[in-house]
Amino acid sequence: MALFPEGTRTTNGKINPFYRGFIYLYKSRDIDILPVTLNGFYEFKPKTRFYIDFSQRLEVIIHKPIKREELTDKTDRDVIERVRSVIESAHKTNSANEPD
Repeated sequence: MALFPEGTRTTNGKINPFYRGFIYLYKSRDIDILPVTLNGFYEFKPKTRFYIDFSQRLEVIIHKPIKREELTDKTDRDVIERVRSVIESAHKTNSANEPD
């Protein structure tokens, strides 16, 4: 099962704040978390644009799983920060199209 912790696509190419929805699932199951970074999808099809730009290069980076044991004693905020930091470590933005 895949969950997108941002809840929706970005409107500016930057990573949005994470919601706690994935934490509820994580805590109710005996599972690890597998962070995945998606690059190029904003340029491919921004939320605010109708057409798809098929010339864009897409990249999917599958990180090492974060073991459940590493997170058991952590707060929700700590878990979110850990997952977010892994995803951000490989996130690329197109700075020419990104507003300040």
